[in-house]
Formats: sequence, C-alpha cells, structure tokens
Amino acid sequence: MNSLLVGMHVVTNGIDMYQRFGFSDSDRPEEIIREIRDDVDEFVERLISGKPCPIIQEGKKASFLVSHSKTKIEDAGFVVHPLKYYETDESFFHDSLPVGRNVILLTDSIHTGKKLERVLGYLEHHNVHVKQLFSYLSNESGLDSLVESGLINRDQITSQHLTSGEKQYIRISRKLHVYYRSRIVPMDPDVAYDHYSISASMSHRDVFSLIRDSAKSSLGKVHFTKGDSSGLPKAVRTMGVDVKDFSGYNTILKTEGPMRLSYEVNYIHVAFKLRCEKDTTEFTVIPEVDVSCDFVDVGSEIVCLIGEGRICPILVEGHKGGGEVVCSACLGQVISDKVLDAIRPNMQAALSTATLPFRIEESRPKWTD
Repeated sequence: MNSLLVGMHVVTNGIDMYQRFGFSDSDRPEEIIREIRDDVDEFVERLISGKPCPIIQEGKKASFLVSHSKTKIEDAGFVVHPLKYYETDESFFHDSLPVGRNVILLTDSIHTGKKLERVLGYLEHHNVHVKQLFSYLSNESGLDSLVESGLINRDQITSQHLTSGEKQYIRISRKLHVYYRSRIVPMDPDVAYDHYSISASMSHRDVFSLIRDSAKSSLGKVHFTKGDSSGLPKAVRTMGVDVKDFSGYNTILKTEGPMRLSYEVNYIHVAFKLRCEKDTTEFTVIPEVDVSCDFVDVGSEIVCLIGEGRICPILVEGHKGGGEVVCSACLGQVISDKVLDAIRPNMQAALSTATLPFRIEESRPKWTD
C-alpha cells in the first residue's frame, strides 16, 4: 500500500522550521519580515512603472509576495491572471488567459530556470506574448538557462535581487521563507482549508480555548499538540489536534469508493494558525490527512478508482508501468473536506454565542472544482 500525507508540517526530526532555514533564536523574525516587505514595496513600484497590461502571476508564492500591494497594482490599471504549474505531472491550471496580448510574467524566484522555461513555452504556445519577466530573486545561472532557451531575452528580465552563486541565493530565499511563513494561509495550492476572520480583538489564549472546545465537539477523541511558533511574529501562533478515531472516516471512504478499492486512513491532524491584531483576529483550519489506497493502471494512463475512472491531474510520485500510486486529488480531499465540514458548524455556533462578528472563507484546490 502506498500512502499520501496531504497538509503541512512545521517540525521535522526535532528541528523547527526556523532552525531549518539557518536562523537562530537571536534572529528577530519581525526585522526579517519588515526588511522583505520594504524590499517588495520597491519591487512593486518597478513592476507597475510602465504602461498597464495583463500580469500573469506564476504560483502561490508570487501571489503572497505582492499580496499587500494587490490594490495598488489594480489601481494602476494592471489585471492579474493567476497561473499554477504543477511539476509532478507538468500540468497547468488557470482561468482565462489574455490570448494575443503583451503581458508581464511575475514570479517570486528563478533558481535553475527550468520551471520558468516550461511556463514561458506554455504561454508562447497559447499565443500569450511575454514582453517582460519580473522576478524578486534570480540566480545568474538560471537566467542564463532561460535566455539560452530562446524564449526570452536578458534585457526583458527584471530582478530585485540577482545572485551570482548558490550561497547568496539560498541566504535570500531563506529570508523569503520567513516572510511567507508569517502568513496564516497555506502556500500550497493543493491544501484545503477554512479561513476565519473575526472583526474583534481576541487574545491567543481565548482563541486557543475556542479551538479546543470546537475540536472536542467536532472530532471526538483528540489529542492537542503545541504548535511550533519559532520564527513567527508575536501576533502569530499555532496549535494542532490529532484525531484518534478514524472509524467514521474509513466508513466515508467505503461510501465514496467502489467496494474493490483497498483503503485505510492512517493519520489525521488538524493544524490551526492564528493571528491576533489590535482590531482583528483571524485563524486557519488546515487538515493533514494520510490515507493508503490501491490503484490500477489502464494502458499508459493512471486511473483513480474513487474518481470514477477519470485521469487524476495531480500525482504524488512519477509512475510508469504497473503497481500502486496515490492520488491526492481524491483520497486526501475527500477526508479533508469531511474534517472541515465537521468543525465548521461548532465553530460557527461558538462564535455566534460569543456575539463575535465573523466570516468564513472556504478554500479548496482548483482541480477539485
């Protein structure tokens, strides 16, 4: 049996995320975040300095990078078109593309250049003309590779930081990770989550209490875990809940899938990430699910049984020939949705009882629509 973990982890082998990025406790995350934010402001000014045109925004990180300038970019007359490239099966997901138009391609970073080469090739194939490429962080060798592809010229590329070696590139990219991690929504577009926004000030203690009560009511037997808050700004904290009884979720899979499918839920953890500010409070609910499942091949195509024989757009690992594969599009999403559905009513009731004004944004992967 193969297994798939859908979600996010912040601690690996006893080493917290901040340490993995090469920082120590003496490095203040607020200062790193402020430095990146000021630098991004300058980057955005360069981005919108020319004549307004469509912007192809490549990936979730690019979206996060300029999110606080979204209104400024739109007010300057630029229309943003998100595009996501999945390296696992070299597929693209997007809504409409500005076909026949000159555009700016925006990305957070260019390392080897291979990913951007595929993106540029895809846009060229669909008659979208990239006149400028803006990258916050670029490695010299990656740009050389892009230019050698013939898809773009060097004078069309603008980089806020251009590095000549791997060490310099990694040093800046680590700071970027700290900046991204200060946000409470997941960077991974394949993760399902609910985002709660409360128009009132609450302490971390009060939010933790609310989460504990709702989780107990929603998920049955659970174990609460302390989150890893190292490297986070003071306003942001995390906690987690391990679900101990999977029987109900295995029943759900039996209902969702055909009887010939072999499956098992191995692990369910729910991560909560909260931000408490002066006038607002917000937190995200992010299930992490591990499910084992058998799949079959039909010819050269990989078919997901739960998906009623459709070709799955996302695969965790490359697969050629016989054997088993795990489809994140079906198994992980089925259980993640059910976990969020179980928590939401109790959370809504608790917030309503406390007379707290709130709204909920349900975010799901594009490929599950």
